[in-house]
Amino acid sequence: MQHARGVRYRDINGPPGVKTEPGEPNWDAAMRATAAGLDLVESAWVVFYGVASRRFWAFAAWPATCPVIVDSTDIHDLRDRMRTAEMAGPVVGW
Repeated sequence: MQHARGVRYRDINGPPGVKTEPGEPNWDAAMRATAAGLDLVESAWVVFYGVASRRFWAFAAWPATCPVIVDSTDIHDLRDRMRTAEMAGPVVGW
């Protein structure tokens, strides 16, 4: 894959979309792939894995009076927190 600046990227032990520069370690590839899979099925959320924080993060993609953000070290717990957040308050302007 070609980056806009001409730097070549490639997949190392990860699914499409988990990119690293050649020779760079692919930190937590399995965790990032797990988050990417959840992101695909949860259309009302933006889900990713923070390599530095070593946590899963989910940002609500719906209009709300304040940002709705949940995080966890466990993907199943994150999903539970997402369901709780969905039930917690009204959606604004959706």
